[in-house]
Amino acid sequence: MWEAELRLVPAKWLALRPTYYRIAAYHSFEARGGIFGLGRQRGDLFQVRGDLTFGRNWKGHVLWEHFAPGDFYAVRDAAHFLRLEVIYNCKRAP
Repeated sequence: MWEAELRLVPAKWLALRPTYYRIAAYHSFEARGGIFGLGRQRGDLFQVRGDLTFGRNWKGHVLWEHFAPGDFYAVRDAAHFLRLEVIYNCKRAP
């Protein structure tokens, strides 16, 4: 597996991190049929994460992922994942 990542800070309250993963297997899976294919390429994973800061107590992030399966899998339907997280810190910062 190898990874390429870029970090961007377009504003003080926003940090962006696009990432690309190329995922491979050491060898193809011996069992035929089911979910496994004949290849060693597991697929490509694309991520975009945005970290947000709203003052001293509020922060959060948005994460989106897209997985494009390779020939390691018999079925090659793409998958998407989206997560939103908001955190409120009750402690006072010194």
